[in-house]
Amino acid sequence: MRWMILMLCAVGLASAVASAQESKTTQADLYRVALDFNRRTLVEDYQRVGRHDPKWDEPAKAFLEAMAVHFASRSVNAWYAPAKRPSIQTLLKLGEVATAAGCEDPLVLYCTASLLAERIDSNASNSYKIQAKVWKPLLESGYHPWRKFSATTRFKDCTNREYAQLKTLAQARWLDDLIEYLQAPVVDPLELRLRFMEVTEQCVWMDVASREQLVKAIESAEKIDPWLKLALQGSFEVELAWAARGGGWANQVKPEGWKGFAEHLAAARPALVKAWELRPTFPEPAQRMIALCMGDAGDAGDSEQLWFERAIAGQIDYMPAWASYAWALRPRWGGSQQEMFELGDKALATGRFDTEVPMFFILVLWDIAHDHRTDWSVYTGPQVWPK
Repeated sequence: MRWMILMLCAVGLASAVASAQESKTTQADLYRVALDFNRRTLVEDYQRVGRHDPKWDEPAKAFLEAMAVHFASRSVNAWYAPAKRPSIQTLLKLGEVATAAGCEDPLVLYCTASLLAERIDSNASNSYKIQAKVWKPLLESGYHPWRKFSATTRFKDCTNREYAQLKTLAQARWLDDLIEYLQAPVVDPLELRLRFMEVTEQCVWMDVASREQLVKAIESAEKIDPWLKLALQGSFEVELAWAARGGGWANQVKPEGWKGFAEHLAAARPALVKAWELRPTFPEPAQRMIALCMGDAGDAGDSEQLWFERAIAGQIDYMPAWASYAWALRPRWGGSQQEMFELGDKALATGRFDTEVPMFFILVLWDIAHDHRTDWSVYTGPQVWPK
């Protein structure tokens, strides 16, 4: 019976992946939207509210235009970013031209500080020194809430004791700055997805209490887009569920862990399902539902495969969906290495070499090898080399 179920699932998955090949949205579209957003909130905002002077206006705009490409490239996998994007060293030289002419615009200086923070060979104190100078002027300016929130975040996470007072102030206002950013209007609906990604990445290392506080703040904010609010609420509830359960095997989970696990998953499902219903071409809620189904918290008809299919129907190269489904297919979750291989094979068979989907075949082989105590023989098997 098991082999028959696997055959039916494989046929269904093949059909779903074939249908998803028609998906028009890819990460390339997200890069386009990210570039437009950064140009609008850097170059255009500087022209609108920046500190102007003919001595530095043109160098400042040239620097901010290059920074728009830099920031947008960080929003997507390098596969989709321009091959000839400016290096950090090139960007710093562009910024130096503006500052050497006397430019003290807070956004221009903040961008310089962010670059210094990224440089491996840079002294972090130089970055914080500039940020300390421009943080307050930036907060008081007419620049976009995202720029202000980003600056606040840098001090919230600061480890330099010299700026402990600023860190305390940043921690106190961080949540308010975040909510202000989330409530800001969007020009392109895809910007909502960028906000979802940015916020969830910012909160990866957040403790449980802070995350619960964040969920409540998002819930009470009235002007956040409904899709974004529901997607964030559901996503954080899933993370809180797994935090309550812990990462051990089922027989190691304590009763209170199971209780918190069930409560948070029950809260996550309606939010994620409603978010998907509002914007079914946005794959994030569907991808989060895969983890929820793994916790046996879905309704009748829910399955990891169903929500994977829904995710890639919205965007075939939404790689977190492929990764989540591959994880759900591991033997420890009731799947098999053969099913994992078949998923990778389907990714390769899409032929979508305009995306990174076919490369997922290699990643699945890596996962299989590691799941089998680092047995690299999977790479030499007869079912691999003909590919």
